[in-house]
Amino acid sequence: SLEDTWDITPGIHINYGAKSLKADTTADLQIGDPTARPTGSISSGKPFLPQVGITYDLNSTNELFAAFAQNAHAFQAAGAAGPYSTTAAGFTAIKSSLKPETSSTYEAGWRLNSKMHESVVAIYNVDFKDRQLAIQVGPGIVGNPSVLANVGGARMTGLELSDAWRVGGGYSWYNGLTLNRSVYTSDYVSNGVTYNTNGKTLMDTPTTMFKSILGYDSSEYFGNLGMDYMGSRYYTYSNDVSVQGRTLFNASVGYKLGTVSSLKDMSLLFSVTNLTDQKYIATVGSNGYQYSDPQGTFQTLLPGAPRAVFLSLSGKL
Repeated sequence: SLEDTWDITPGIHINYGAKSLKADTTADLQIGDPTARPTGSISSGKPFLPQVGITYDLNSTNELFAAFAQNAHAFQAAGAAGPYSTTAAGFTAIKSSLKPETSSTYEAGWRLNSKMHESVVAIYNVDFKDRQLAIQVGPGIVGNPSVLANVGGARMTGLELSDAWRVGGGYSWYNGLTLNRSVYTSDYVSNGVTYNTNGKTLMDTPTTMFKSILGYDSSEYFGNLGMDYMGSRYYTYSNDVSVQGRTLFNASVGYKLGTVSSLKDMSLLFSVTNLTDQKYIATVGSNGYQYSDPQGTFQTLLPGAPRAVFLSLSGKL
């Protein structure tokens, strides 16, 4: 990679460069049938991935920024994911044609870093190409090998707002909001069948997320009370079924014990997660994804953890 910084004026700075990625992955089968499980090498990468960013200092605490970057994703070197998760025949069929996923990211915004506030307002757009989809063969519980294929593009566009406010007297208050629109930009074709995914929302991508944390820290006591909201999420390509949004509350309170014997910075912490004991779906896609499931019967959801209470003692040598 090559990188340089150009200070056009005392308040305008440009950071620019490029990198080249080439990843060769080789797998040797240690146990099992060599005619059933894949072995051999596969290469991925891009010879030129540009990166550029610019900042403009409005004053000592405010700045505007903008950036562009291209990136490529190397193939996973794992038997349970990526190109090696299929059969030997499937690996032979895809290793010369499979392309690495690439992304082009654009972002711009405003940052504030003052005595009382650290704030960010940013907009972003990410275009993905050559998305890889592990196509499951048969019921997931059977454990059949999947088939990896390039299935087109996707686009993520969003707005991020965050502010960390040093209220005073040991108190702080953080708030963060993300608004996101993520859609497929092409249809998916498998075995001659076209699935209408163009314009559909990506699975497991909520459009709204919000987090708020009120904290306290003094010479003896510390703690926080937090709220975490996540909107609804689809788990089919056709967007016919979704899981509801959820709001979780977490709380903690601690006491600083100081130095005890040979241990430094000792502290005792009492914390509670999922304070209201909400029942919700935490994981989407545990059994993969499919095109349509209007009855909501595809076994791909995992529940979230119930209310949990912890008491911990920590320190440093």
